[in-house]
Amino acid sequence: MKLLSILKNIILEAKQAGDLYHFTPVSYLKDILLTQYLYPNDENQISTSRRPNMSTRDFQDMKTNSIARIMLDGDKISNKYKVRPFAFGANENNPEDLGEEQIVVNGQKFPFIPYLKRIDIFLNKKTKVNDKIVELLEKANIPYKIYPNIPISNTPYTQPKKDKPEDINISNIPKREIYSALELYFPGMKTKKIPYYNTYNGDNENDRLVSMNVGISPEYPNHYLGLTWLSHSKYLKDHWYNKNGKKINNLKIVPIPMYKDPKWLKKWEKNVQKPYTNLSYDSYLLIPKKEVDVE
Repeated sequence: MKLLSILKNIILEAKQAGDLYHFTPVSYLKDILLTQYLYPNDENQISTSRRPNMSTRDFQDMKTNSIARIMLDGDKISNKYKVRPFAFGANENNPEDLGEEQIVVNGQKFPFIPYLKRIDIFLNKKTKVNDKIVELLEKANIPYKIYPNIPISNTPYTQPKKDKPEDINISNIPKREIYSALELYFPGMKTKKIPYYNTYNGDNENDRLVSMNVGISPEYPNHYLGLTWLSHSKYLKDHWYNKNGKKINNLKIVPIPMYKDPKWLKKWEKNVQKPYTNLSYDSYLLIPKKEVDVE
């Protein structure tokens, strides 16, 4: 009876996510439809919100970006993936709750089509929707609506224009290849997860044990390859501790050599998030194996 009760709780918990909304610039939408994947954020997960009319500068700056809102079936997602609440940068000075829910994919690409319910497009005055996007939406029978120059926060949520979102037929769209962050940043390398403490917040109360994906390369037999930014090198070196709480010394940073490889850069052209934007990594952090492989 106890086992049945546990299973029942797991099943019930897995079906309480509700509808989830992923926001992205409209300029990314064509690639998203062609690859049929959503790409992980800087936390290596898929960022969504419970709020269809979410109001925040990042998603509502209509002067900069036209925005696409992708509606997903959270209940269906939670049957296969863990869905967890997340508040980025929330504190007493910034208590804004965006209703964010992360789909835990651990850096892997997320095949969102089986969970897609509809797509809404919000255009600013300077932007017109790409005809190719409309063609792809129509071909796949994806419910959608286009709002010209209307902020998301002022738009009442509307139901799909078609009665059966399950009739979406993505097979009418030729699929484009997409790579995960691990495949692109560590091409041909083995990868593993290593645990470590960080003290990025500057006080011990906020120390937290986390894990990160690293590459293993024969070019650096004594190190794991993490990812970082050259501009953050000095700060990062001062805030790394192994799982036993001992500071990790002898960290080194080297530029990612593939930036000079046109074949590698061409692979990135097929992905939504490019590696040479301000939010993307530009360097490897060389982490001494002997300092993190501790009992």
